[in-house]
Amino acid sequence: MAKMPEESVNMMSEIFDDASSRRYSSPLRWLSLITVSFAVFGAYYAYDTISPARRVLETELGFGPSSFSWLVAIYSLPNLLGITLLGGIIADRRGIRFAGKLFITLTLMGSLITAFGVSSFFRTSHLAEGIRMVSGSFSPEFIVMFIGRFIFGMGAEVLIVTQEKVIVRWFKGRELGLAFGIGLLICRIGTIAAFIVSTRILDSTRVYTMLENAGFMMMVTDKSSGLETVIWLGAVIMLLSTGSFMLYTLVEKTYSRKHSMKESNFSGNHKGGSILNVLKSKPFIWISLLCFSFYSAVFPFTSFATDILQSKFGISISSAGFYTSLVMTSTIIGTPFFGYIVDHYGYRGRIMILGSILMTLSHSLLAFTSIHPLVAIVIMGISFSAVPAAIWPSVAIFIDENDVGTAYGFLGVVQNAGLWGVPILIGKITDWTNPGVTTDMVNRKLAVWDYSGALILLTAFAFISVISAMMIRKTAKPGSEFFLPGIKK
Repeated sequence: MAKMPEESVNMMSEIFDDASSRRYSSPLRWLSLITVSFAVFGAYYAYDTISPARRVLETELGFGPSSFSWLVAIYSLPNLLGITLLGGIIADRRGIRFAGKLFITLTLMGSLITAFGVSSFFRTSHLAEGIRMVSGSFSPEFIVMFIGRFIFGMGAEVLIVTQEKVIVRWFKGRELGLAFGIGLLICRIGTIAAFIVSTRILDSTRVYTMLENAGFMMMVTDKSSGLETVIWLGAVIMLLSTGSFMLYTLVEKTYSRKHSMKESNFSGNHKGGSILNVLKSKPFIWISLLCFSFYSAVFPFTSFATDILQSKFGISISSAGFYTSLVMTSTIIGTPFFGYIVDHYGYRGRIMILGSILMTLSHSLLAFTSIHPLVAIVIMGISFSAVPAAIWPSVAIFIDENDVGTAYGFLGVVQNAGLWGVPILIGKITDWTNPGVTTDMVNRKLAVWDYSGALILLTAFAFISVISAMMIRKTAKPGSEFFLPGIKK
């Protein structure tokens, strides 16, 4: 094959550089950020609708800690098997639009199936009776919700990878840290809304049942007629978020039509998506371990937090849901703030280390002290604002842009290994450390679950994140972009 003349190579390089410059300075980058982030907002909301309903799922459907932990964990199984990595490679090679449409469809399907599983229509249908005949010890509701959460997990995490790739494409060399902060903010508002709205619905539809125990009448208040509403609302919001992603594709098409050159970041690059290139970076390997350990200390906790806070500190479900939502609420200001620091001052390594130390402190307070949980929750919120604001922009520093989707996809696999395994561990450890305690005893207010063992496990993961953050800073090349402000003058 004939070699392209040097003048042509230089001319093409200038054209691509000019196209990138136009993209990074285009006002459309902010509209792209908002629309794609609201697409992921729905996935966050739908994912967390079951967390405040932990007790109601137990009283209404008989889902104990182990069953609930499987509903949480199954979300991560397809990603543990490599779906996010495959999705990242597809985004690098086939483009953002193709990957986004494919995986947001799976996310929507999964949320609809999960909602169908708790619906009164299904629970009284012949289909439920047929499933019950062959399902053994598993209820039809659990099986359908299990399938729905699995399909939901196949799409949602790759949708997040797509969001990350969009942000890097539009903001690299500009306000990348702030853009990631705003993107994470919008997504976590989804979690905040899920906790607040769901707990309000469950509280307002509380069913009071009188039970007799040892000659005394007891009022049981963990049943609620609003369970179906809570889960279906998540599915509806996911439908609206699907429309937001379709709006993003229109933004992208508008940009492509405006500029005669169709950039490879939209249509994909068949030479990109190399996992071998990604794994050559030592700092990225430590970022992967930090991602695994840090998120294993956060998201499994928030899934069980409502019940943990009720059981250990004796607070109401409404207060427990509100305190848990504060972990995400703090990121409304915190994550963009730390993103701004990364853009203008750097300090990525220091932010990762300090944030990981704060996470260790937070879980230690919950595990080993009786200090009011609000103290630990506030500390956790600061930590959860800081570390992600430094992690995600750092990936684009160590990994070539043609492979960045694959890198984020790999992090999705690693992260979901923790999100899949840790909830199961929490469920098993809780069962092992509560001998003689049964779901029926908890429902009748004769016992509560002791989560001390689970909290110690989460503290250990937080400590591993401290070590990982230190190693990222140590292995990064001195004087490299990692230590410099994100905005290039």
